[in-house]
Amino acid sequence: MRSMNPALPRRFRWRYGHVLRATAVELLASLRGRGEVDVLSEYAGPYVARILARMVFDEHDMSAMERAKRVVIRVAEEATEEAFFDLAVLSAEYLA
Repeated sequence: MRSMNPALPRRFRWRYGHVLRATAVELLASLRGRGEVDVLSEYAGPYVARILARMVFDEHDMSAMERAKRVVIRVAEEATEEAFFDLAVLSAEYLA
């Protein structure tokens, strides 16, 4: 986490550091032994989407968290009107 010190406040690192590491380990483990990997679509995109979903929605219900991750990943990877609409609906549910 030392490399992120200038970019992320201490409170953020304290609250989400374990999530950042666990997400990275989980994604890298799924890619181990594959030989070839598209880093952007198979690691970076899913990593950022999962972290953002976790930070923004901070959901403790795992099925709801998985739904949030799927929606955010679709926005990151597809960037379609439908994906953004689904994100808006999900956000509205959390604001209600």
